[in-house]
Amino acid sequence: MTVTGRASSPAFDASPPTGAQHKGEDARAPRAVHAEVADVGPAPERGARLFATASTHAREAMETVYAARLAPPTSPSPLNRLAYGAGLPLAVVGALLAHPDAGRRYRRVCFTQAAVVLALGLLFGGVLERAINLLWGMDSRGPWGQGASWITLVSAFYATLSTVEWCVIALSRQYHDAIGRDAALLTGAEPEDPAFTPQVKVDLHWVMKRVRRYVRGWIAFTAGLPGLALLWLVPGAGAELYAVASTLWGAYWLIVLVAAKSAHAWKEEGSAPSPWFRRGWDELTTTAPGFRWWLPRSYGQLLRRATSQLDSPAAAFERAPWEMMGVAFARVLGGLPLFYLLVRPIIPVAAQHVLRGQRERELERQSKLLRDADGAPAATSTDLTVSSVRRRSS
Repeated sequence: MTVTGRASSPAFDASPPTGAQHKGEDARAPRAVHAEVADVGPAPERGARLFATASTHAREAMETVYAARLAPPTSPSPLNRLAYGAGLPLAVVGALLAHPDAGRRYRRVCFTQAAVVLALGLLFGGVLERAINLLWGMDSRGPWGQGASWITLVSAFYATLSTVEWCVIALSRQYHDAIGRDAALLTGAEPEDPAFTPQVKVDLHWVMKRVRRYVRGWIAFTAGLPGLALLWLVPGAGAELYAVASTLWGAYWLIVLVAAKSAHAWKEEGSAPSPWFRRGWDELTTTAPGFRWWLPRSYGQLLRRATSQLDSPAAAFERAPWEMMGVAFARVLGGLPLFYLLVRPIIPVAAQHVLRGQRERELERQSKLLRDADGAPAATSTDLTVSSVRRRSS
């Protein structure tokens, strides 16, 4: 049986890659070029050494992205781990396109969706008529007025495309789920959906889930802003510090929500530890003078109620921060209308590779510690892999 738009299951080999295959990937990967301190002279300055080290890490990171490997990097460098996460979606897409049937379905579905989004965006946005008027000089407000008109036109077109794209995804998102299943099977990940026949239909249950997820993310983000407002008290730099901190706070929740697209991020739902910011605030209201009274502690309780539903993906992100930042970076780059149609079914699979790989490495380390303690044989990563759960629809 081959993979088609209406096939219930793909006909390719779904067996996970073996360790020997991963070693082969490592052998084919570009070799990192290490900077020699001697290149900067017999008595190099500290700045020259730092520049050489930074250049080496940057070159290794670019090679890691270019290699687009499913196997994690051998170097523990944070920059390499970030580059590995950013290159994972490329590796998943490469595995899809390398298979004739799965690649054909991926191209057919995504390009059809993109054509529909573009056609409806041009139709409903009134873009063609307004662009013709601008090109033929029918706007008599001068160069500055025409420049403003072009900016308005592009902004309106972007908003129209985003809205139409969301509607198209809501109608045909089952095809993205089927592509994600193909990608998981081809890359050795665990499919988070059973075999099914995708259909075009309005799934109100999925729409409500998406709305609740957006609301939950905004509540979690805004709940931290009162605490960050304390930075305004810093004399001379309060506004700048608050702007930087609120931006980083928003980026943190963006990465957590990217991790939440995989079912592996929800394995600890109801039992996950408190995230770093709640642990820090609890420590602050317990030990720091000026914070051990009812108002800061009440704010801590409010923060807990507003963010506790996302404790499991937040804990998963803390265990593999650099890799998940790379995946989130790829998600942001592919977030433009039309491009998002190509990226959307790939990101959950890439996130699963990061989270499951980190989980297996952690279990292997624990097994090695137990073996060293009592002499028992270490379990393999296959034996330690926990069973998958159905992914929450994204």
